[in-house]
Amino acid sequence: MDKIMVFFITDSDSLFECEECVVIPINTCNPIEINTIPQVICIDRTIRNPDCFTLSHYLESTLDIPVYIITDVKASFDRLRSESLCSHDIICYTDAWKTFKQYQNQPLIPSEKLPDINGVFSPVQSDIQTVFKKVVTKNSANSNVLKSSFLAKSLENIDSMSTCIKFVLLEIQQFCNPDCITLFLDIDGKTIEYSMMSRSINKSSYNDFFNVSFHSHFTNFKHIDSTQVNRFFYNTSTFVSIKTNDDLINFFKRSDGENDASDINAVSSYFYSPLFDSIGNVIGTIHCGSSINNFFTSDIMIGTISELLFKTGEVICNGMQYYQAYEKKLNIKNVFSKFIPETIIDRMFDAEENESNAERKEVCILFSDIRSFTTITEKNTAENVVKFLNNYFEIMVSCIREENGTIDKFIGDAIVAVFIDSEHTGTNASTSIATRAINAAIKMVSKLSEVDITGLYLPDNKVNNGIGIHCGEAIVGNIGSNEKKAYTVIGNVVGIAEELEGATKQLKTTILFSDEVRKQLDANIDYKVAGEIEIENHHCQVFTI
Repeated sequence: MDKIMVFFITDSDSLFECEECVVIPINTCNPIEINTIPQVICIDRTIRNPDCFTLSHYLESTLDIPVYIITDVKASFDRLRSESLCSHDIICYTDAWKTFKQYQNQPLIPSEKLPDINGVFSPVQSDIQTVFKKVVTKNSANSNVLKSSFLAKSLENIDSMSTCIKFVLLEIQQFCNPDCITLFLDIDGKTIEYSMMSRSINKSSYNDFFNVSFHSHFTNFKHIDSTQVNRFFYNTSTFVSIKTNDDLINFFKRSDGENDASDINAVSSYFYSPLFDSIGNVIGTIHCGSSINNFFTSDIMIGTISELLFKTGEVICNGMQYYQAYEKKLNIKNVFSKFIPETIIDRMFDAEENESNAERKEVCILFSDIRSFTTITEKNTAENVVKFLNNYFEIMVSCIREENGTIDKFIGDAIVAVFIDSEHTGTNASTSIATRAINAAIKMVSKLSEVDITGLYLPDNKVNNGIGIHCGEAIVGNIGSNEKKAYTVIGNVVGIAEELEGATKQLKTTILFSDEVRKQLDANIDYKVAGEIEIENHHCQVFTI
């Protein structure tokens, strides 16, 4: 009895032995030159790049040879994928001979008598995108057809991830009319699902489709967890975030409408492809399902979808980059909002894009310093000093933020805050910058008693500080080196505020401000003359509350 020649394609050290067969292992990582075409081709179920189903479909569409996927144990969803992409079912190793013996009398065919198969075995293509390109025939959809309105709209809405994705899914729906489409994206370690379903798909059908789709996505992104997917669904008019099982039930209730049981179909045909950016990196996966058997098996269908996905991959990549930039900006706002108003943060980003964005503005500077801080650092442990400072800054910064002030910087125990007219809105929007700075100073002094001084040695058994306030013109902008920049204020207005704070000890007061501040105070602020000090070689009258 003649033995059957079998090619066994794998990307690992897997072995396939069958006494009735001559098994030639072909490792995709170390391809060998093939001179004879076998009677049967077997593909290891564990092959990953490209996956076994896509490779099986490609080989069967290229060569007139039976191709089987072989495995130890069949997974529950393997039948669905094999029906949609392969002509033959998945078989187990133990059933190999029973399946192959039907080809026993089929003659071997010299490779030169077959169409050119260069690149199929020697080497097997490792880039799934290249495999899809090979599958596209001359009869596939004309590339000009792909310039539809939906793809154009997705480009126009690149600044809105959900809208951009919506038009991408509508584009796919327009071309091949699947019953369900799911796009998985992996962004900064988070998996995001965008799905669009027809009314013929119910929750049960969707769950089956999701399980198959997620498994395919998992082959590209091993770290993901199906329970941690952020899910978003589209229907004809809405975009819904699915956070709980009840959300999913409610979505399908709205989508099913008045459909009866006869209108609901199971997904029986499946297509999946990774999505690539412009340099070939996998950025996500796209999945299509249909209730029609073998819906995605024709060359024209696969060619059309593949060509479309090749174009949409870069669109989605651009949308992801915009989304990541937006998320980065949002995270920065969340981190720094307790120190800096959102308008200032927005201006920082604008300045990063336009380095000439610095400008001269009228500002009011508040400079605050803790009294006897050197003694406090010498008499207490480093741990207690840091704990004290963190609590002190938390309380003081809160007072400044309540008056729409911005923390310019911390200098040791000192706080430099800036108040700018155009950088605030709200209940005190009409209040002058000088009045806001004075109000912040009064709150800071009143809150000193709330600072936690447990276990801390203090010269006066309490926390004291000095505050100097001055108004003037300064340069405001994003300033620094290429490695590090900060949105800050430059000008002698900062130095004068520091001098005023230093003079609080001499004049035995806590808050001291210049005549420039006094002139801008609202009428409801009571003040008095504190004395005179020398500022920039001039004797100046200064004031306190």
